Amino acid sequence: MMDKAAYVYIAECRDGTWYTGWSTDPERRIAVHNSGKGAKYTRSRLPVKLIYTELAADRIEAMRREYAIKQMSRAEKEKLVAGAGETKTPAAAGNKKKTSAAAAGNKKKAAVAVGNKKKTAPAAGNKKNTVEGAGTGKESA
Repeated sequence: MMDKAAYVYIAECRDGTWYTGWSTDPERRIAVHNSGKGAKYTRSRLPVKLIYTELAADRIEAMRREYAIKQMSRAEKEKLVAGAGETKTPAAAGNKKKTSAAAAGNKKKAAVAVGNKKKTAPAAGNKKNTVEGAGTGKESA
């Protein structure tokens, strides 16, 4: 069910800002943005143009990579885009391996962040409930 390839993309807006998203068809998604029906961020910054795409194994990996790219500084994103060359397509196997490794690293970080959220959220409430519920946490999830 989740075997359809997905892409992470970066679009440059009219005002020079960059928008990062994911799609199974980045060219179609850019057309949706330019029609005014895309993300709220891009609606007031039309037109947008596609400046970078990166192939992911599936939508979950694409979403993880999108998040990782959104956490980068502008300078880091510029290096990423510059490293892709002028073709605006996913790089060959070398970049794909790098992407997979980055996504795997983000997967661990995301799991820790989600785990910490679940564990720290009850701490704001009653400490007695936190101690009793701190055992597994999997039953309540």
